[in-house]
Amino acid sequence: MKNMASIFLLFAVPGMVLWSCMDESVLDLPSEAEELMREGGSGAINGPGGMTTIAIDNPGFESNWTDWNDTDPSAISSGANSGSKSAKITGSSGRFEQTVSVSANTNYELSAYLLGKGKIGATVGGSDFSTTADNGSWAEETVSFNSGSATSVTLYGAYGGGTGRFDDYTLTETGGGSNPGNGGTQLSVASVTASANDGNGPANAIDGNLGTRWSANGNGQYITYDLGSSATVESVKVAWYKGNQRSANFEIWLGNATNSLTKVFDGNSSGSTLSLEEYNTTDQSGRYVRIIGFGNSANSWNSITETEIYGTAGSGGGDTTPPGPVSGLSASAGDGQVSLSWTNPSDNDFSYAEISYSGGSVTTSGSSRTITGLNNGTSYTFTVRAYDNSGNASATRTASATPQANNSTTPSGVLGITAQTWKINSFNGSPGPNATYYDDITDVSGVTVANYNDPNYYYTDGTWTWFKCYRGLGTSQNSSNPRVELRELNGSGGLASWDGSVGTHTMEWDVRVDRLPRDADGNGGVLCFGQIHGPSPNNDGVDVDDIIRVQFIGDEDQTTGGVRLKISGYITEVVRGGSVTMDLGYQLDTEYTFKIVYTGGTVYLYENNVEIFKQAMDTGTEGNYFKVGNYLQSVKGASYTGSYGLVGVKNLTITHN
Repeated sequence: MKNMASIFLLFAVPGMVLWSCMDESVLDLPSEAEELMREGGSGAINGPGGMTTIAIDNPGFESNWTDWNDTDPSAISSGANSGSKSAKITGSSGRFEQTVSVSANTNYELSAYLLGKGKIGATVGGSDFSTTADNGSWAEETVSFNSGSATSVTLYGAYGGGTGRFDDYTLTETGGGSNPGNGGTQLSVASVTASANDGNGPANAIDGNLGTRWSANGNGQYITYDLGSSATVESVKVAWYKGNQRSANFEIWLGNATNSLTKVFDGNSSGSTLSLEEYNTTDQSGRYVRIIGFGNSANSWNSITETEIYGTAGSGGGDTTPPGPVSGLSASAGDGQVSLSWTNPSDNDFSYAEISYSGGSVTTSGSSRTITGLNNGTSYTFTVRAYDNSGNASATRTASATPQANNSTTPSGVLGITAQTWKINSFNGSPGPNATYYDDITDVSGVTVANYNDPNYYYTDGTWTWFKCYRGLGTSQNSSNPRVELRELNGSGGLASWDGSVGTHTMEWDVRVDRLPRDADGNGGVLCFGQIHGPSPNNDGVDVDDIIRVQFIGDEDQTTGGVRLKISGYITEVVRGGSVTMDLGYQLDTEYTFKIVYTGGTVYLYENNVEIFKQAMDTGTEGNYFKVGNYLQSVKGASYTGSYGLVGVKNLTITHN
């Protein structure tokens, strides 16, 4: 691609010439073009088929970083698709970019050659158009976009989950045309739902009133617009609460089923207006438009005052027959939760069931679901509707239940867990070499999740449920470190297994670490009190094992004073090249509220609703589950000496939206 300029010049007409880093001896340039080259100008040429190629300075990095702005970790590599050099990105902060002039309301195609893992894209006003690839050999990647009202765009290359090399950037004008959003008509919204709200409900986002709003606090909260039938969506206009004071970070997803959506936009609002802003989406057909919020430049709130969706309504036809409704719907109340069960319709094209209630909505292709995080003493009505593969919705069925506080004095009762929601990893017998590890403590005769209470390992003081684990004890076959932990189940007693790229998966809990163990070397102590566990291997053949382990690290047998936060697992040890340790002023014998969120293939960690860690995965994201409790670290091969770690947990909640 680096020699295309010379080829194009053979077909150029006077006055329309690409001037860049080229050999002027290729042919005699018209005098006007020669003068422009001497002045360092830039322009465009006509390419094959009448398309115009826009000049990109130093498109193949033969002049190193000249005309590009680069952010480390980045480098110029000797391996190239053509020529002798290319750009190289090796870490999550790595990026390079160049701003070029374009015509307004015009269609363009950006192309570049990519080797390894990487992302190429164009930033157009507040919109981002990009693609991510993982290529075993040099391959061309393309991104299409419309410039809208912009007269310049920023082209870039960025980290895509691993080391990547970039070469031979080309920007081609593929034809005029209006801004896709301006070319479509406003589509009607049949209904709107949301994952949560603070009393400002989702209906406020389509009431035509900029003085009302939908609001929900937290990373990954979303609002879903049902168009009633499939349509081609070309742009979405959104007005943001306090939109002239802060910039919202969000994504737009589209599809014919709420559990099978495709991302069509990823970007930020301008932060400069209270009015509707238009975001051009990747043109695609779908019935459901979902906006997922990731907070804003000031805090973690997601607040929309008004939304308009533009495109072309569907022409009809296809399957319009709804599936039958679910049957036998029942609701069983627990402590802060309600367990629902039903029978799905027998339609061959049944896809999933959607459960709506005052706290939001969730979907499942199964026939049961436990809704957690509910208020005890509050009556909830749950509406279940079946959907088929064409997005047709059935008639609804409803059931009501009122969660009640569990007054049990057992550890599981105080924590509010059941045999349907969690499995307990623990020991039987006195601490020491003869203690027996059980991956499921209910395998011990007479033990249930509800009645299990052992002052050596798992007990309660009426407020906290305590997890006590000694070094030198046995453990599971897949680990060399002992644990007393909870393992997430699916709400029906089966093993939980979910995909971190689909939906939003959250574990929130209060934790208090009162003691660290002595590690095998006797020079420190560390334990994990919360994690996401992944598959070994995943569908890509990668042994992910622990995705993230949240830990405190300090001195051996430490019981007071300061400790550091350590984040380990695949997300740091492989993706970032090593564990991350942070000194944020944490103390033993002190209560903290942590939250892990896995959404869109990215893992987030919050403490007291403040984000303290964020990292995207670089491999498959399926087969995950949460764990919480006391998992000793760095004690492999250590003998039993009575040294132990002690962790208290309360207010444990899991949500999957």
